[in-house]
Amino acid sequence: MKDATQLYNVPYITLFHRLKGRTTCYNVQINNRKLITTEEKALLQHVKSLDNNGFSPTLPFVTKMANQLLRQQLPSRSVGKNWLRRWVARNNILMVKYLCKYDHQRAKCEDLEILGNWFKLLQSTITKYKIVVEDIYNFDETGFQIGVIITAKVLTQTKPSKSGFNRIKSGRPLVNQPGNRHWIIIIEGINASGWALPP
Repeated sequence: MKDATQLYNVPYITLFHRLKGRTTCYNVQINNRKLITTEEKALLQHVKSLDNNGFSPTLPFVTKMANQLLRQQLPSRSVGKNWLRRWVARNNILMVKYLCKYDHQRAKCEDLEILGNWFKLLQSTITKYKIVVEDIYNFDETGFQIGVIITAKVLTQTKPSKSGFNRIKSGRPLVNQPGNRHWIIIIEGINASGWALPP
């Protein structure tokens, strides 16, 4: 047995345990998993398919899918609270990112110091040119995506998907939704005296 350990560069204790019939650590982990290998592969393929089409699934949605697979054989069982984290760690082509519902450039414009300086400049311009409040208008446009209410964590592939919707921006992982989703755009115009144009 000593010659075999040297020939194949295997620790002696590992070879000893195999000869005594002990299962490998890899097989023990598989036996302890809630879902069988084919179910995990099917789940992985479904997550990848959703991600490639721009519908990266949220973490609760993936857990729900896993529970549905598990309950086909064991109706009263469900995956544990750490199952999803461990499953993502085993599948190194997946990672958790944030679903982007808010434009990053717009968020940067919420700096109070920048806004304060802008309003000072506005006030000095109004004073300098003697502009009346009825002649001051603000027009703004905003848009939001149907079905995207809050920023949520989703599962996506570590490499960009074929559709190219995944990207990393400003140090925070983001997933952009595809451009073929429905958007609502609102344009408003209000003057400083409070009169508003219909939206």
